[in-house]
Amino acid sequence: MFEYDVLAKYFDLYFNHTNDIPFWRDMVKRFGSPILELSCGTGRLTFPIAEAGVFVTGIDISNPMLKRAKEKLKKYPQAIQQRVTLVKGSTISFSVNKKFKAVFCPEAFWAVSDEEEISMLNSIKNSLLPNGHLVMSISNFHEHPEDIKTHHLKTFRHYAEFGFTLVRQCYVEGKGGSNLERIIHFLDRVYPNGTVKRIVTERIERQRTKDELLGLLWSNGFQVRDIYGEYDMTKWTEDSKWIIVVAQLAPGSFIDRLKNTINNWLR
Repeated sequence: MFEYDVLAKYFDLYFNHTNDIPFWRDMVKRFGSPILELSCGTGRLTFPIAEAGVFVTGIDISNPMLKRAKEKLKKYPQAIQQRVTLVKGSTISFSVNKKFKAVFCPEAFWAVSDEEEISMLNSIKNSLLPNGHLVMSISNFHEHPEDIKTHHLKTFRHYAEFGFTLVRQCYVEGKGGSNLERIIHFLDRVYPNGTVKRIVTERIERQRTKDELLGLLWSNGFQVRDIYGEYDMTKWTEDSKWIIVVAQLAPGSFIDRLKNTINNWLR
């Protein structure tokens, strides 16, 4: 079973941060309507984007996540509902029957393997209008010189309305010099009588450095316009938490491609 099929029921309880929403709304103002959001989940970003006045299509592979999103959407005004389209599909290889001014890929590229990345970028290119943009955010990764094994608490919060305390923990394991990390996710519901109900999921994350990501985008027909290190649009540094890239479909002529190459080398 897909990881987020299992987590969908509790996803909004722990993955509910809002610090990045102003950034995505700024991107909406910059590029306009319509927008395609990849891995939209339960609509955490989808609905605020629609509230900014644009039409947005959200695509996700998980039926339970989309079901939750549709339930939440019903609580919004009719005008917002009419701007949102939710589609079941893989973000690795998809075809949407329309073109978009921008594709948003927020914190979702970790799930893409080396074999899948070309298919995903081709799908994005095929969904964009001429001169369209891709906005992508990933964790700022530095290769580990040695093996790593870390176990840390992500969140710990009591929900009186549900009658349990939700404890979220992650175990991360990686080989020295490798860009692959094994992530084991523990989600515990702790009840007042001492009962603990645990959900455990496991995945392999494919991490990418900034230079690797920029090279990947360029070689697949994108020209990088901006690179940020935080959602407040702070410029990227080695110590940034994120790599946030705004890229545009590159022109097709040889001269334009050469200019694109030089610009990317100079970054």
